[in-house]
Amino acid sequence: MWTTIYINGRDGFKKVVLDKLKHSWMHGNSDTEHELLLFWLVDQSHLRNFKISIGSKIILKYRLYFFTNLDECLQLTSDKEHNGFSLRENKMIQDMETRKVLQARTDSIC
Repeated sequence: MWTTIYINGRDGFKKVVLDKLKHSWMHGNSDTEHELLLFWLVDQSHLRNFKISIGSKIILKYRLYFFTNLDECLQLTSDKEHNGFSLRENKMIQDMETRKVLQARTDSIC
């Protein structure tokens, strides 16, 4: 059974990923409206090999996200359009700012 994998990431990731994977994986489509790539894998178990083929440096540099559900992928895209960060990243930033405020209060008390 075929599994559809959607990839989303920072600007410029499409060309790099396509160059890295040319002729090695079945490419489905690239969405021009969104920063989105689509690939077909034989089944979900090949996702790890697929990610290894792309390479950790590219995955980290372009903050690649892998989805099997298009709605989740598009939700991430719309979330990132507001300020460039995903909901998860915004939550992490908010937590860091809260910790910084609490630390400043603690320091001023001591």
